Amino acid sequence: ISYWIGKTVPYQAIGDRPGQPNIIAHEHNGWCGELQRIAVAAQRAALIPSIGACNIGEDHVWREFYERGWHQNDNWWTDGGGTVDTPDVYAYGWGKDMSAIFAWRGDDSIYDVTSTYIHPEDRTTVKFVVKDSYLQPVDGARVTVTVQGIKDITWLKNTIWEKIQEIWDRLPDFIKGKILQAIYDRIQEKFDEVPDIIDGLTITTWNYTDMNGKCCFELGKNHEYLFVIQQGNNLRKPWQLAKNNALRVYNNTQDKTFHISFIDFSNRVQRHRSKEIPEGDCIFDVSFDTMAYHLQKNVRTDNIGTYDTKGGIDFFIVDEENFGKYMSGRRFTCSNYIEGEDTDFSLCTEKKDWYIVFRNHAHRTNVVLDFSIQVKASTNVDRIQIVSPDTSIFDHPV
Repeated sequence: ISYWIGKTVPYQAIGDRPGQPNIIAHEHNGWCGELQRIAVAAQRAALIPSIGACNIGEDHVWREFYERGWHQNDNWWTDGGGTVDTPDVYAYGWGKDMSAIFAWRGDDSIYDVTSTYIHPEDRTTVKFVVKDSYLQPVDGARVTVTVQGIKDITWLKNTIWEKIQEIWDRLPDFIKGKILQAIYDRIQEKFDEVPDIIDGLTITTWNYTDMNGKCCFELGKNHEYLFVIQQGNNLRKPWQLAKNNALRVYNNTQDKTFHISFIDFSNRVQRHRSKEIPEGDCIFDVSFDTMAYHLQKNVRTDNIGTYDTKGGIDFFIVDEENFGKYMSGRRFTCSNYIEGEDTDFSLCTEKKDWYIVFRNHAHRTNVVLDFSIQVKASTNVDRIQIVSPDTSIFDHPV
């Protein structure tokens, strides 16, 4: 496949830099971005799991394929060969001072792979802890990492010029005339003088806080980073203001934890009091397990992808009176209050109406709950219960 890629795209990038692999193959030219797109498409067409690897901050991309683990794979420009399973080639072969590397999934979500390409002694760990005005964790806050670097703006130049060309083509010939034609030619000359690559702040990676309000980055040393922390519904581009915004600068080589507090009273903590459940002959066997995910935007494409994260849920048991208080938002009294990812326990209590509550307190995190509850009670009456199969649970899930 690497051989076919080299022969199919043997020339340096010119023209409009298309994004579709079939067009790239038809036009036979491109830089690393075009090579990555056509390579991922070709490997997937050959039923080889493939994913893009991106070092956007320092302007290079390649791919990884899966065969009992993920392996680095790259093609050099102009049919100059390539490499397989040599992740050290960039930082320790080329001497490339990289800031961060992430893998780009098919749904436009990303995950960090920096540790694959930068050795531990050459990278640092930066953590964020985000809380609201109640000192409660804020999940789903976005932390965007920017670094000073080169930016390929060819696509932007082409997009702007296409709009100018479209407007010009719509003008009737009798309006254009010599004066407008001279102005148009002058604009084109100036536009051609704009460089394809500029130096400035570049988004190198991003992440979202989990249910504990935390996220973490592995970053290359010897860079100065600007972090943009944003929280709110429908986050837009990092340079557009969100409901809550914060900036942090980091230029150290030591591990660092940033604590961010936002003025946000929207997630009020409902107060409760815990007490021991009264003992009795009714036996409850309870177990549950959780997993969680976010549906969040890719900051470059705005497409929404799935970000898996550690699960967690609030569990408690209340009687009928306190369930009414809980539902009305008042302080309530409960038993066996647990905040956790999973648990397995048994308890004995008296026979009465009990309400078992699983509560997701997060803002942006969806929790998938797998639970089992068995209730056993002694009786002196002989009875048997036959339950007919029923699929209504799929129509009205719990």
